[in-house]
Amino acid sequence: SGGGLYYCHATDSLIAENAIESGGYCYGGGVYHGMLNGCTVAGNSIVNYGYCPGVYYAAATNTVVWTNSVNGYFNYTQASFDSSESVWMSDDPGFRSPADGLWTLAVGSGAIDAGCTDAVVNELDLAGNERVQNEIVDIGCYEGTDERACLVGRVRGHGFISAPYAYADAAT
Repeated sequence: SGGGLYYCHATDSLIAENAIESGGYCYGGGVYHGMLNGCTVAGNSIVNYGYCPGVYYAAATNTVVWTNSVNGYFNYTQASFDSSESVWMSDDPGFRSPADGLWTLAVGSGAIDAGCTDAVVNELDLAGNERVQNEIVDIGCYEGTDERACLVGRVRGHGFISAPYAYADAAT
């Protein structure tokens, strides 16, 4: 049990892509007992038999628990908490690119500015960004950003501009 953390305390931490494979019954593919504050528990798994692939019996605050699996069943959000406040696990939190291991929050994520600011411990998040932006902490180990891309270009005739490519039909 506890593929990522076993009886530990974690703050502003990413507990991701851990796996437990056992002939017996396992608990907490990401975390087994402990305290979590400002963490992201994602992409963890239990192979064979298990319960609560993300978190089993922990106190959690400002923590995302998402896309953990048991026997290949993803988005298995079953978890067991001793106590919790501002825990995100019922809807997709809007990670940028979990398939590529990017567990940061994308623009428009519902976990941005949704946490409990009074529970913040560190001034910086896991990436070194200011932990509280817009006066409210984000849920998870990374503080979201308001970064946006602006594409500027000119197409003569028929064509389009689209990240990361621009195409123009040379015939017109």
